[in-house]
Amino acid sequence: MALRWILGLPCAILVIVVLAQESSTSCCYGMRIKFKTNGFCVTVDSVKHEYYSHCESVICADGKTIKSGHFCGHGKCNVVGCNCEGGCRSGHWKKTFTERFKNKEIWFS
Repeated sequence: MALRWILGLPCAILVIVVLAQESSTSCCYGMRIKFKTNGFCVTVDSVKHEYYSHCESVICADGKTIKSGHFCGHGKCNVVGCNCEGGCRSGHWKKTFTERFKNKEIWFS
C-alpha cells in the first residue's frame, strides 16, 4: 500500500503540472474581416464573397492575411494553434490591415 502511494503521488503532481501549463498557453487565431474597397479584392490580399459585394479575409493582429488552416504565431504552433514558438503576432488588427494598403480605401462592414 505504501509503495502505491509513493509512486502515485509523483504521477499526480506531474499530471497537475502538465495541465496547468496547457491551460496557460496562448492560442494564436486569426480574425475574419469583411469590408469593401475602391479596387479589386485581390489587390488587398482578399477574396470577393461569392454572393455579396464585399471582400473577405482572415488576418492576424499584425494586419497580415493568413490562409485557411494557418495560425498567427511567429513560429510553428501545435495542431490547434496554441503554444506557438515566439508567441503570437501583435498589432491592432483592422488598423494595421488598412495601414498595409494605404493607397486603397477600405470600409469595414
